[in-house]
Amino acid sequence: METNLQAQEGYESSPPEDHRWLGKQGIAVSDLHPSGIARFDRERVDVVSDGTFIDAGQPLEVVRIDGNRVVVRLAPP
Repeated sequence: METNLQAQEGYESSPPEDHRWLGKQGIAVSDLHPSGIARFDRERVDVVSDGTFIDAGQPLEVVRIDGNRVVVRLAPP
């Protein structure tokens, strides 16, 4: 049995990048070592830091979207 999923039939190999988070500022809900949870507005989001460890409670900014990963850094003061 062979199954082919075609884009013209509405199938995608991965969801499109969600750019609504790009540039948003929020708060780290958990420590990011480097991944963790952040809150933007009232929504909790799984995030990854730009390589640095970030403590819970710190202000964050979304700097890029890599596929389904939301990458953040400490927000500028």
